[in-house]
Amino acid sequence: MRLFSPSQANVDTGRDPGTNGNNNARWRCAVANRSGRRDYAAADPNALVMNFTADCWLEVTDATGKKLFSGMQRKDGNLNLTGQAPYKLKIGAPAAVQIQYQGKPVDLSRFIRTNQVARLTLNAEQSPAQ
Repeated sequence: MRLFSPSQANVDTGRDPGTNGNNNARWRCAVANRSGRRDYAAADPNALVMNFTADCWLEVTDATGKKLFSGMQRKDGNLNLTGQAPYKLKIGAPAAVQIQYQGKPVDLSRFIRTNQVARLTLNAEQSPAQ
């Protein structure tokens, strides 16, 4: 698992442990979007990419029970997580985060409308379930 924070370099060009260095698909890199914010793109199709518009507490656990992240993310922060799907997420302020899974946005509107902590599971089919 690799975890990136906004303070890290824009491109990780180091070899991934356990590969022979020829597996470019496992490299992670940051790209600037039109707003100038950095989004983290991952070659792993099951990567979770999160961009934060305000401070937000969250916890992400993968199918093996491994906690991929637990803590606070700050405004304008980015988080890129990889693990084994399905992922279980608890998000304290769902209005403060935009999530992409399998390259598609995850709809958190049902949690935002009711102003509640988001508890959801992202399955391999990219359908959020409660």
